[in-house]
Amino acid sequence: MAINFPTSIDSPTTKTTSDDVDASHMNDVQSMAVALETKVGVDGSAVTTSHDYKLDRLCDPGRAVGTSNISTTSTSYIDMTDMSVSKTVAGGAALVLFSGTIRLSHEHQEGYLNIEIDSTVKHESRFSWSAYESGEFRHWHLSWLETGLSAASHTFKVQWKTSGGTIYQDGATYTRSLVVLEFPG
Repeated sequence: MAINFPTSIDSPTTKTTSDDVDASHMNDVQSMAVALETKVGVDGSAVTTSHDYKLDRLCDPGRAVGTSNISTTSTSYIDMTDMSVSKTVAGGAALVLFSGTIRLSHEHQEGYLNIEIDSTVKHESRFSWSAYESGEFRHWHLSWLETGLSAASHTFKVQWKTSGGTIYQDGATYTRSLVVLEFPG
């Protein structure tokens, strides 16, 4: 019997106690086991098509956490303190996630956050609050799926700026986080 796995599922003939089993039957079973083990991979596999390799990449995110109170009055994008991750990827896609609490200093003020990968802005978000809400912290989340990443080390950052006034992030009470999940191609 030709082994088809992993491109299709093999369907060996079921044997009964009255059937003769010869060496080719056992060799088929061994070949199927090897094909399955190759697809699953050994611990720490460097084979990029193995499940072990892909799950290892997915289960080992790049992560940054900020626990200090920070603020900016910059009207040009600047790096947000502690929100940078350098991660070597195997190529493919990466999901970039930011979460944090933001407060604006006054009404009619706008704040901006962006996700930057390798010094290129990928996603920008603008926010503002009414007079009633100014001075209150609000949870803010930002996400971006970057496809077509080359196999290399990449730098993922969160940047921020304001239209005027001050933007605050209360990291001591509500930590901010940047997480990068790789999805190898």
